[in-house]
Amino acid sequence: MASTLIIFTEAFPFGQTETYLENEFPFLLNSFDRIFVVSINTSGEQTRKLPDRVKVIRKPYNTPYGYILRALFFVSKSEFWEEIRFIRKKLCLTLSIDVLRILISSYGKALEVSDWLDRFIIDEKIDKNNLYLYSYWLNNVSTGLALYKEKNHKVKAFCRTHGWDVYYELHKPAYLPLRSYTLSRLDACFCISEFGQDYLRNLVGRPTQNNVLVSYLGTNNPIGLRGGSKNSKIVLVSCSHVYLMKRIQIIIEALARINLIELEWFHFGDGPLMEANKALAKKLLDNKANLKYHFKGHVLNKEVLDFYRNNSVDLFITVSGSEGLPVSIMEANSFGIPALATNVGGNSEIVKDEINGLLLDPNCSINDVVKAIKRYYYLSENEKSQMRNNAYNNWNDRFNADKNYPAFIKTVLEF
Repeated sequence: MASTLIIFTEAFPFGQTETYLENEFPFLLNSFDRIFVVSINTSGEQTRKLPDRVKVIRKPYNTPYGYILRALFFVSKSEFWEEIRFIRKKLCLTLSIDVLRILISSYGKALEVSDWLDRFIIDEKIDKNNLYLYSYWLNNVSTGLALYKEKNHKVKAFCRTHGWDVYYELHKPAYLPLRSYTLSRLDACFCISEFGQDYLRNLVGRPTQNNVLVSYLGTNNPIGLRGGSKNSKIVLVSCSHVYLMKRIQIIIEALARINLIELEWFHFGDGPLMEANKALAKKLLDNKANLKYHFKGHVLNKEVLDFYRNNSVDLFITVSGSEGLPVSIMEANSFGIPALATNVGGNSEIVKDEINGLLLDPNCSINDVVKAIKRYYYLSENEKSQMRNNAYNNWNDRFNADKNYPAFIKTVLEF
């Protein structure tokens, strides 16, 4: 019997985000007979080429007014009042207009997704008995899948969850709608870190909830371990969007305080604070004889990997204030590059302090970053070599795409 997968994304295969889905998609292609990708990106150019047998649908993320009116009838259901009690008692939030607006609009979007699926599945003549619905995020779409699953029990419905879609405190107000409602109706929610799993189970589910699972993402590296720089210089790489939470300015200010050590720093990524960070770097770093730095801007993921293949890098650095579990660290580790990272989100699941990298306090100071960079620099060559081997082995054991994605798909197909 032919199997069908409908996967909902924020952008993929359009635009520049969700690059980590590129590693997973080949395994999905090998596991399902028919695949539909439903992207809410309606304007970006297609940046990822997919086989002809994959049908791509662009669906706008704007809920018609009629669905908001229908969502108002949600107040007559016990699930609405359960959510209200959760908001007031568990989250200790005031039941403000903003919170109610988020709740109602989320349910309206979920209704729209569920109705759209009804029509789409009929139009495409899809057999519901072998249908898998996959939201790449725990968002309003995944709530829509939960609603559809409630009406069509034979359909398999699941989602992944990463960072912004998990942690309530990253939002203002500190609220993410209908998570408990959604989790109780999906077949599974796959968290990309144990930290995220514990957070979800304890806040919005049950500590023992067995459909909130961990499934690590993974990366590819066919060439394996590379060596570090062979001279007294230390080469650092950071790779992230440039916005407030990533705290790139801390890296700049830390490098400004390091003297007598030859440094070269490459940053890959762009964002709203890029110009401000470039200006800060020009002010603090341009006159330092011991330092070279390069803002590479947004590049394709392939170019980052090519950089690792063709250059000796000593240390990957991230001082982000919040994380899921960074694919950027997986990629660095796969080339034997240790990571210096803040102990936030799932970072401690990939970076083991003094083993395959160095962990910093989440609220680390600039001087803490300076000390950590120096700590790595003054390790013996044997210690650095061991840390590099540990980084590679950790990636190969736990974050290798060739191992993680087949295991993920096997779990899905056994629902």
